[in-house]
Amino acid sequence: ADEPANHLDPAVQFAVYGLLRDQWLAGRGLMVVTHDVGLLTHLAPPERRCDVRVIGLKAGRILVESDLSKRSLSDELSELFGIRVQSVEVDGSQHWVVRP
Repeated sequence: ADEPANHLDPAVQFAVYGLLRDQWLAGRGLMVVTHDVGLLTHLAPPERRCDVRVIGLKAGRILVESDLSKRSLSDELSELFGIRVQSVEVDGSQHWVVRP
């Protein structure tokens, strides 16, 4: 899925990512391309985030290769995008926000 929630309202974005998550939890393989790091955590429940691979490409090379549960992912995403990506905990779950 290439940018599956691009240009959609937030509630619809969450619904789309919920559908993708449900398909993955049902055993289907998925590849999701997105630049919206805020939506990453909606791909898997917290206990399964270690099973989600995050690959970041820059200039045709792999710059980030991690799993979704890794605490250092925010630093790796910051380097990838050239802007500060901060990890925050909300309701016991890790999320990423882009900061100036």
